[in-house]
Amino acid sequence: MVYYREHIQLVSDDRIFRFNIYTAGHIWHICFCVHARDVIFYSIGFMGSTDTVLWQYLSDDQRQLAQDGQVLIAERKQHDADSVSDYSYLVFPYAKLYEGFLKEVFLDIRLISDREYRSDHFRIGKVLSPNLARRLGQRSAYTTLVKRYGTSLADEVWSVWKQGRNLVFHYFPHNIRRLTYADACALINRILSVMGRVVHVTGVHNRKT
Repeated sequence: MVYYREHIQLVSDDRIFRFNIYTAGHIWHICFCVHARDVIFYSIGFMGSTDTVLWQYLSDDQRQLAQDGQVLIAERKQHDADSVSDYSYLVFPYAKLYEGFLKEVFLDIRLISDREYRSDHFRIGKVLSPNLARRLGQRSAYTTLVKRYGTSLADEVWSVWKQGRNLVFHYFPHNIRRLTYADACALINRILSVMGRVVHVTGVHNRKT
């Protein structure tokens, strides 16, 4: 999850340990929230610094979703840890951000058209699914990602979409799938991590400079 690591600085403040990882000129902030019984990894990202490549790539609306997500995490820390049975709500702003981010990337790398980007009917999950790749043919985003950037990236983009969105916000009577606080934070971390990877691997940020 760490790209081109140069060095790590550890700062302790009010039972929160912050790792500042300096990577290729950018600062990634990793925080561990210390509780009485455990240590929970709760975020990795670009929120604390506006000069990262990923933050600069995001639109104003996408940045606002990221900031909303941080507010929810901060508010959660003010309440009893056992007062909520399902922390899926913490993931929602980041899952919504991820969808907008992928649409933006797909447009910029010319994987989808401007018409598809603006359409109310275009579905990211459909074109990303490896199970539909053969049926969609050239319209498969998954197949195009594999050809251009490799199977590893394509699989991770799809896996995060499935695990961080579909399996979180759909209701299955046979498997309600409640998320613990640690589960929710792990998913948030995966979403932000793959977004950073997509920006660096595709070089999509260079198209907006």
